[in-house]
Amino acid sequence: MSGSIALQEDHVGRMRNRQQTVERLHEECRRQGLDISVAAAQDILAALVTTPADMLGIREEIFVRSHLSPVGVADLVAHVEQADDAQKREVAAACLAVVSLEGAGRVIASLA
Repeated sequence: MSGSIALQEDHVGRMRNRQQTVERLHEECRRQGLDISVAAAQDILAALVTTPADMLGIREEIFVRSHLSPVGVADLVAHVEQADDAQKREVAAACLAVVSLEGAGRVIASLA
C-alpha cells in the first residue's frame, strides 16, 4: 500500500513541476511581448518533453536531464517567437478565398 502512495505522491509532484514550468514559460513569453495562452504553453511543453518521454518509455525528468538540460525557458521563448513570426507571415501571404453557400455545401457533401 505504501508503494501505491509513493507513486501517487510522485505523480502529484511531477504534475506540480509541469504546471510550474508551464507557468514560467507563459510568464516569460508575456515578458518578451508574446501573448500565448496557458493551453499553448502546455502544448509546447508536451511537444518538447511529455510526448518524447512517453515514446521513449522514460520519465519526463530523465528526458529533461539527458536531452533538454541546456534548453532554458528564455531559449524556448525565442523559438516560440520565431514560430509566431513565421505564422504571421504565412497568414499575411495567404490568399483569401470566397466560397458561396452552395460551394461550401458541395465541399461538405464531398467530405461525407
